[in-house]
Amino acid sequence: MGNIKIYFNGSQITINKDSYQYAPINKQRIKETEGGTLRRYIKRLGVPNISVSMPASESEYATIYSAYTSGSTITVKHYNPGTGALETFYGIVEDLVADLVYETSTTTEWNISFKITSM
Repeated sequence: MGNIKIYFNGSQITINKDSYQYAPINKQRIKETEGGTLRRYIKRLGVPNISVSMPASESEYATIYSAYTSGSTITVKHYNPGTGALETFYGIVEDLVADLVYETSTTTEWNISFKITSM
């Protein structure tokens, strides 16, 4: 298993293997009928969902922030432990949080976290 590559409008950012968590989710809805019967409506099962927590330079943060605020789709390549293969999906950036670690006159570093969920 290696690092994953995330492409934000052509800009590649490498996420270290210790900085992300792959947790597929099920897109479903459970609804109760008037008679009290529960109905499960499955939309999609095993939807790729990646949580990332990593240090980022000012330019990396700006790239991720731009994708987050524009709502544009990004291409994500990642290792799926369930299939044992490298997979690609299109997703959106959600829940972006940035904490300033340090700032000098020449560099700025952030600790950022965000999620990417398949469309």
